[in-house]
This record gives sequence, C-alpha cells and structure tokens, in this order.
Amino acid sequence: MFIFERDFFSLVVKFADKIQRKHTLSYNKVLFAYTPIYVRLLGFADEQSISEINPKWQSILKQLPRRDNEQVDFFYRQHLQHEHCKTETTEQWFGCFRYHYHEKDNSYELHFRASDLKGNLSSSRINQRRKELALMFQYIHKENRQNAKFFARTWLLNTEAFTRLFPKEFKEKTQLWPEHLTQDNTYWGQFVNRNGKLKRDLSKKLITNVDMLSSTDIRDYFPLKGRITEIPLELLFRFYNI
Repeated sequence: MFIFERDFFSLVVKFADKIQRKHTLSYNKVLFAYTPIYVRLLGFADEQSISEINPKWQSILKQLPRRDNEQVDFFYRQHLQHEHCKTETTEQWFGCFRYHYHEKDNSYELHFRASDLKGNLSSSRINQRRKELALMFQYIHKENRQNAKFFARTWLLNTEAFTRLFPKEFKEKTQLWPEHLTQDNTYWGQFVNRNGKLKRDLSKKLITNVDMLSSTDIRDYFPLKGRITEIPLELLFRFYNI
C-alpha cells in the first residue's frame, strides 16, 4: 500500500484547473486524460484498461464537489479508501524492484519503488540494487519464456542514477513514451518521495511551466517526461551473468 499525501491531490487539482483553462478543454476530460486521479482512485490492470466510460469513474465525476479545496479532500478520501480496500499484488518484490509478465505480447515490465531507507539510487547503494536485480533476473530466467522482451516505462529513464543499473542498450533504446496522455506514475511519480510526500521544487516547476510555456503537447509541462525502453531479456541475463 502506498499513500499519497493530501498535498499531492492539491497539486493535481491546481494543474487540472490551469490546463482546462489554457487549452479550453472540459475539466472532466483533463482529469481523465492528464491527471493520475483515475489510477489513484480506481487502479488499473491488463484485464481492465483505463476507460472514460467506466461506471465507477462516471460516478466519481457526478459526486465531484465544485470548490477546489473540497475536490482535494474528496479525491484524498477516495484514494485512502481505494488503498485500504484493494487487493495487494502477490508478485514478489526484490528489494526496490519487481516484474510483471504481460502474456499478450510476451514481455516483462519492470516496476520500481523507493523503499530503501539508506538511499534508493544513490551511488552508495548501486551494489545493493544490482544484487536485487540479479536475483530478480534469476527468477525470470527460470520461467524460461523464449524470445521475451523486457521493458520499463517511467520518468526515471531520464536519470543516470537509474539507467546505470542496466546494460548500455537499456539506455540507448530509451525514447519518449509515445502516448500523449499523462495518467499514471510514468509522469506523476516524479512529484512524490518514498513516503508519498510532495517534492516542492518539482511541483512548483510543473505549475510554472504551465503558466509560462506555450505548447500544444501537455507532456511538455512536466519537468521529466515519461520515457520507455525495451530490450531482449538475453541482454540482461548476459549483463547479470545468468
């Protein structure tokens, strides 16, 4: 369970209000397409993709208060309720990492959580992170899925502290996430620390960008853009001597 603090939802509401005014979009459309509200309140899964016509989402929109502060409180309460009621994943964590297998395209997706009190991606913790990844890839190797791909989709791909944990091809293949929607942690994870508390400097930068920049692409307002990389698993097995 990971709880985002109330200030995170205050940032999201402020962002949504500015975007709908600047781009003359409906507020409901902005909430769905460019904020993490849907994911934070309803979650998502391969079997049930994010949908604007989801009855639960439509119910949330109908209950939405008019005033900004009331919306923040409403979203925060709904988030807490979702986190306390949802079924926790049974997928194993390897320190800061876990993987999810997508059968439909024979690919493994990397997930990261900042859970190390001694530092997550600092230089002093590189060896520990690599031990965790080596163990994770040992487990993946035992599953013996032929020609499988491995991918990561995250704002962390902008940082050397993250990409240095992987073979050079991992970084070389990195590109901007092509999806124009900004609905999940691919973009919004950069604004909170490991305790769900708001990173003030990056949050301020986001709002300043909305106020100052002229762009038709809402992704441009984010200090760190969502990126994706995909490489064959064999390269990772080789890199980690498996």
